Amino acid sequence: MLSGSKLLAYVELVRPWNGVVTGFIAVLGALFALHTYSDLLKLVVLFCSFTLAYNAGTILNDIFDQKIDQINMPYRPIQAKKVSEKNAIILSAFLHVFTFALALWLSWQVALIMLTFFIFSAFYSVPPVRFVARGFLSQLDLAFTVAFIPLYAGTSLVTGKLSLSNHYILTYLVFSILFSFLFLVKDYKDVEGDQVGGKHTVVLSLGKERTKMLMIVGTTVFYLASIFFFYQLTQDSILAIIGVGVLLITLYFQRYTIQTPGKTFAANRLLLAVFLVATVLALKSVF
Repeated sequence: MLSGSKLLAYVELVRPWNGVVTGFIAVLGALFALHTYSDLLKLVVLFCSFTLAYNAGTILNDIFDQKIDQINMPYRPIQAKKVSEKNAIILSAFLHVFTFALALWLSWQVALIMLTFFIFSAFYSVPPVRFVARGFLSQLDLAFTVAFIPLYAGTSLVTGKLSLSNHYILTYLVFSILFSFLFLVKDYKDVEGDQVGGKHTVVLSLGKERTKMLMIVGTTVFYLASIFFFYQLTQDSILAIIGVGVLLITLYFQRYTIQTPGKTFAANRLLLAVFLVATVLALKSVF
């Protein structure tokens, strides 16, 4: 039986917060497709499947980033020897199989989309592709994996189709690109290890000031575009007001990215969660 400290180490390994956001986005895709959806069990399974799928990919990233994380995040479970590499591989493999089984139970369409999630998750971390070391491609890959694919899966679950209307495609692409700019802040925390590990991140390529400006401009444009498209799907003006408020607070924290990247990263995630929850609440007929 796992001790309490050992169990906490495994929980820390999978980064549960990020996984929960990914699962929530998948549910949002389902609710966008049909404002009233009676099969609560399938929504719960959808949430769990993409939450755990993200967790599986996170472990892969930690396995292939061990040397770099020894500098950037020596407190992580593998680096701190709280979890062995062998056990991390076993857990990641189990989560991949288990989440695919959940997706297959939902529908063959969701299972196929889940395979796409696995592929892009692997592309992010695993050589020789390893987008995580390839500048802005890492941001796009990560954004596509944690935003577009879960939204697509949720919509597909409700419609029973692999095809999406042009409006959904555009909405989901815009929201995913927003993620790619929000994720730029994470590179500030890891500059030292990324330099040693030979990663070509945006911060190392453009410099801290130019990357900050890119992040602020991209966040502004694509947050506003996301608010517009989400409004088109919800027809809720309060959501638009909340979205603009979230954007303004996000930009406030991004001004101090260079000085306090950790605080900006946490603010980006928390404020995005507020916007996502507000979007669900805007879909009043779900309740």
